[in-house]
Amino acid sequence: MYDICMKGFVDGYYNWTAHGEAQVLENYDDQPAPVCLETPVAPGMRTQWSGYEQMNWDQRIVYDTVGPQFFSTHQEPELRVPVGPFLQRLYASPATAEHMTWHASHVTEEDSMCHPSDAEAWRHFDRTHPNFALEPRNIRLGLCIDGFAPHGQYGRTYSCWPVIITPYNLPPGMCMKSEYMFLSMVIPGPSNPKRLIDVYLQPLIDELLQLWHVGVRTHDHATNQAFMMRAALMWTVNDLPAYGMASGWSTAGIMGCPICMDDTSAFYLQHGRKRATLTAIDVSPTRSSVPEKQESLHKKSSGKKYCKA
Repeated sequence: MYDICMKGFVDGYYNWTAHGEAQVLENYDDQPAPVCLETPVAPGMRTQWSGYEQMNWDQRIVYDTVGPQFFSTHQEPELRVPVGPFLQRLYASPATAEHMTWHASHVTEEDSMCHPSDAEAWRHFDRTHPNFALEPRNIRLGLCIDGFAPHGQYGRTYSCWPVIITPYNLPPGMCMKSEYMFLSMVIPGPSNPKRLIDVYLQPLIDELLQLWHVGVRTHDHATNQAFMMRAALMWTVNDLPAYGMASGWSTAGIMGCPICMDDTSAFYLQHGRKRATLTAIDVSPTRSSVPEKQESLHKKSSGKKYCKA
């Protein structure tokens, strides 16, 4: 070992032409096998050479933070299904095409709500975006994100997160059925995505923005006409932990409302030390004493206003 360290070369070392020998083989190719830096090293693996030099500054930050999962998330086709073709099929089918404008033509009794289109949030959206509301065939969407354990309660610890798109143009008896709920993506486990959920959702966000700003040319089977179909994401449906991951706001603690944020009305109960949030609710006349009790508790606790959510 001492001789190797002193001489620097192992005995029997083959002298290549790069060490100053007299006879140089100019046409010698010491790399007969072609090498492509863009091909994976092994199935499921990608090196930093795979498009890293072509990334912009923001993409490199995501790559350095997430690692090779960045490429598998955005390039593996089985992780996400495009939303546009699914929405186009709703107008291509005679079973659903004539019902896609139900939200604009139905009549509801005053002070009653049988569909999200009867709510003030829907009407506020129409007033804010009148150009979108002029075309009743434009689609209003809801986004649902939640995790579940596919192996059951007593199986091994593993959770995956489906992302479901629901069109709310259809009547109440149709829009809540499973055949009209579109599975856009499944975020794999073994644990919840936490802050990396933005990386998984980015392709879906890009497509929703395209459907909102530009739209897609669609044939309407009910009228036998083609039109530019646009789509708008009205709201998300999820529990509080998933709401925190999707919004990027921590839902733990006294400032756990992503709507109120710092201007929160939450307070801690005096004896239980539990967080409480009061919301303004409407009750029937037979329970008129409930708001009085609620308001009394509210005044005794903190004197703040109701939660905006």
